[in-house]
Amino acid sequence: MSIACSTSINKNSFEGALRSASELGFNSVDVLCIDGYVNHVKTADLIDDWENTVDRSTRLFQTYGVVPVSLNSGAGIQLYDRTTDAVAQRKAEVQALARFMKHFHVPISAVQPRQADATRAWFDVFDDCVETLEEHWEIAIAEGIKFALEPHVGIPFESSAQVRRLLDAIPEMPLIYDPSHFAAQGIDVRETDRLLDRAAWVHVRDGVSGTIRAHFGEGDVDFDWIFRSLRDPGYDGGFSIEYLKSMDKDIAGDTRRGLDAALQYF
Repeated sequence: MSIACSTSINKNSFEGALRSASELGFNSVDVLCIDGYVNHVKTADLIDDWENTVDRSTRLFQTYGVVPVSLNSGAGIQLYDRTTDAVAQRKAEVQALARFMKHFHVPISAVQPRQADATRAWFDVFDDCVETLEEHWEIAIAEGIKFALEPHVGIPFESSAQVRRLLDAIPEMPLIYDPSHFAAQGIDVRETDRLLDRAAWVHVRDGVSGTIRAHFGEGDVDFDWIFRSLRDPGYDGGFSIEYLKSMDKDIAGDTRRGLDAALQYF
């Protein structure tokens, strides 16, 4: 069972994030590779500057005594963009990401759905996103790794109903389960049990109606219910403690409390 520290703990510095994870007692990390948001590892660089990107990552992992066990990824192109050039570029980035995962023996990566397209009907956007995610899945199968979609507030797949529709469309696609995104929508996590059943990895962060950021244990997420619901049927995925650096939050304390809570069950 892996319990990793997300490199979101310091989005401005890859090295700073790994240092913080090590200082908090983690030996596993979940690396952010979301182009345009956090470029700890940039998918475009995996195409254009492979050797330097891998060498830098290797040096930093060794320096701080941590091992990457999962990634949180997003190519630089929206999932719903099905233009010829966009499809080719995104496939190249996803293929390079898979190569990076295999190099470091990372079994799984979250796929960020990125933004919605407010200019079109949701059903049209949904169909295009499904086509793109099927391409992700085909690459994952061919490369022997796993991609899993993360439902996310403010994106094409945020509500329970939208995510269930996706699961019906791509039955083989697992999920990254992050309860803070449901709490931010005022959804009780107990209403997401079907989604939890499809979880291949879990992001641990508390949330409250209106925001995905709450001090651990002070939001609306019932982590005792989540951990029990995962442990009792024999969950074999992992966890990432994913607090985002913010001046008004005790990020180190929240990260440590999230780790301690998970360790009570796993």
